[in-house]
Amino acid sequence: MLGRILAVPDGCLDSAAPVRLSDLVRATGLPSATAWRIAAGLVEADLLARTDDGYVVGPGLIERGDRAAHQRALRAIALPELVELHHRTGGAVWAVDVSRESGWTIIGQIYDRAALQNQYSEQWAHDPAKPAILATALGYIGLADRPDLVDRLLSRGVPRLTPYTETAPLRVIATLDRAVGERQLIEHGRVWPGWSCLAVPIADRATGRTVAVVGVIDRTPRFVDDRVSRAARATAAHLQSQWPATATTRARTHERSVSAERDDAKRPRGGALGRSLPGLDSNQEPAG
Repeated sequence: MLGRILAVPDGCLDSAAPVRLSDLVRATGLPSATAWRIAAGLVEADLLARTDDGYVVGPGLIERGDRAAHQRALRAIALPELVELHHRTGGAVWAVDVSRESGWTIIGQIYDRAALQNQYSEQWAHDPAKPAILATALGYIGLADRPDLVDRLLSRGVPRLTPYTETAPLRVIATLDRAVGERQLIEHGRVWPGWSCLAVPIADRATGRTVAVVGVIDRTPRFVDDRVSRAARATAAHLQSQWPATATTRARTHERSVSAERDDAKRPRGGALGRSLPGLDSNQEPAG
C-alpha cells in the first residue's frame, strides 16, 4: 500500500507536465476515490499542487528534496573534521545545522565512552523551539544573532537544569552578548553536573549569519578551555571554508545575479554617453 501511495508524488516527479487524476489512477492501480484522497492530502501538506491541468510537484516536496541533498553534503564535509576534532580534544564532539528556524539538525556526533555511560548524549537540548535551548552552549551560539527568537523563548522561562543554569533573562542576554563578541561560548555544568561544553559558530560566507555550530563536550576536570577552544575554532574555520550555501543564500545570490544582469542590460555601452571607446570606433580602421 505504501508503495502505491508513494507512486502518486512519483508520478508528478516523473512528468514534465501536470498529471491528471486519471493518469495517477492508472499508474498506481488505486481506486479513483483513494487516489483523489491521497492527492488531496499531499496538496494540503504542500507536497503537491493542483492546477487547472492536473497535479504538479509542490514547493514542500522541492524544499524537502533540497534539504535532504543539503544534509548529505554537510555530513560528507563534517564527519572527517569531527573525527579529527575528537582525536585532538579527547572529548565528545558534534556539529548542528542551525540554518532553519523551524528545527535544527544534528549533522554528526561522536561520543566517548564516558559520555555514553553518563547518558550525556541523551540529555542535551537541540530544539530551538524549547526554552531549554538557552541553557546550552549550542543555544547561545545558534541564537546569538536571532534576538526575536530569544525574546520569545525568554518569555516562556528558561528551565533550571542544574544549580548552575542561568535562568534570569538579563543574565541570559548578557551571556548572549558575550557569545557574539567572543564568537564562542563555554558552559560548565549548566546542562549536566560535572560536564562542560564549548560551542563555536560556522557562518555563511555570503551573509555572515550563523548556519551551524561545532561543539566539544568533556568532563569538567579534564576540560582545558584554551586547548579545546583552539581545536574547535580550527575545525569551524575548515568547515566554514567548505560549507555549501543554503537554499536561502543560493536564492539571494541568484536574485542579485539577475538584478545585476538587468542593470547591465540597461547601462549604455561605451561609456555614460553611449559613445564608442577610443580606438574601438566601428568606423575607424584598426591601428597598426
